[in-house]
This record gives sequence, structure tokens and C-alpha cells, in this order.
Amino acid sequence: NVSISYYALWADERTYGSVGGFGDGYFRGHLAQAFVRHKFNRFVTGHLWAEYFIPGNYYSSDRDDDAFFLRAELNLTF
Repeated sequence: NVSISYYALWADERTYGSVGGFGDGYFRGHLAQAFVRHKFNRFVTGHLWAEYFIPGNYYSSDRDDDAFFLRAELNLTF
């Protein structure tokens, strides 16, 4: 089972740079996700989950690094 998603993230209101770490825009960024599940047999299942985030103008220029997330999980059932 494979699932791929894309999200465009928006803020409800601007911060106008009044708080540290934030810029002056509404766009929070792009988020891409991939999720892969596999059932090896009736006792073993697993998944791999990956995310990639590209910040938008909602964040200040000193805090707008791309972010990555990766998780692998193996489940044993008995």
C-alpha cells in the first residue's frame, strides 16, 4: 500500500514579523508526504513514512530551512 500526498499550508493571519522567527506573509509552505505499508506475513507488518517541508514567506529568512522526516517501523504480532 503506497500513499503520496501534497499540502499547501496557509496561515489564518499574518504576524508582520512582530514575533521572532516569523516573516510577513500568509504562506506557511509546501509539505510532501509518502507512506508505504507492507504486510510480510500474518505476524510481521511494517511501514516507511517520509516527509519533506519547504517553508514559505510566513517564516523569517533566518528560520526557513527545509525540513526532512523519515520513520521506519516494524511490528511483530503474536
